[in-house]
Amino acid sequence: MLTFAEKITEWCVTWRLYQPDGTFLPHDQCPMAITLREGREVRGVEAIAERPDGSRVPFMPFPTPLRDGSGNVTGAVNMLVDIGERHRAEARQRVLVDELNHRVRNTLAIVQSIAGQTLRCTPEPDDFVHNFERRIVALGKAHDLLSQSQWTGVGLAELLGQELAPFLDGGADRLVLEGEDVTLSPRIALALGMVMHELAANAAKFGALSTERGSLGLRWKIGGEATQPRLSLAWLEGGGPVVATPLGRGFGSRIMERNIERDLGGALRLSFPPEGVRCDIEFPLD
Repeated sequence: MLTFAEKITEWCVTWRLYQPDGTFLPHDQCPMAITLREGREVRGVEAIAERPDGSRVPFMPFPTPLRDGSGNVTGAVNMLVDIGERHRAEARQRVLVDELNHRVRNTLAIVQSIAGQTLRCTPEPDDFVHNFERRIVALGKAHDLLSQSQWTGVGLAELLGQELAPFLDGGADRLVLEGEDVTLSPRIALALGMVMHELAANAAKFGALSTERGSLGLRWKIGGEATQPRLSLAWLEGGGPVVATPLGRGFGSRIMERNIERDLGGALRLSFPPEGVRCDIEFPLD
């Protein structure tokens, strides 16, 4: 005569069962066996079933005993609910939360750096507030664009337009963009957005965008190997006041170098020909 465990194993045929942590679950300890042995429903547990082809499916069982007129258990009925999609959704949510935590930490580090550097360069309270606010606004604009794309990336032309629009004073025809549009990763978009803001703020205060006759051109191209593409971008000012090489380096120059050279592993070169400031930037797109 077969034992209870042997009967259960024979009934379950080729399906192997596992605990949620992946450990083997003997058939005589599975929820259906508990219901048959103890005559009670089993609820709120999960298990994993292995199909004959080796694939595994997480499920939630709902075994319910069947009784005769005297109340004796004569069998049981079970329903298995596939919860694979729920598990995948939970995994995606964990990834998103981890990514969000990472982005928040990075953003707070950027804000802290902006605050510290701005304070060192502009000790006057009014100047500090003005410079700090406009840099945070620039960071926020890049965040807005990335949020609209669910942080999958942002087009270079769109990023440039967003960051430069406030400095053009309605004269969009003063801006010329030349280059094949490319999607930038969130990391690159945030770093480059800050650089574009610093260049535009300087141009609006001292350079080509400080006069009605001034113009600004941005030209870029993608080079390098197909597996390791690099973006080369040139910032070209013209039609503004005669340019002179500055005597020292301000916070704007330092944050641009940090973002391009340290954060993106690229190179940045500022030059000051009399006809207008020029900035050449190159960095990998990976």
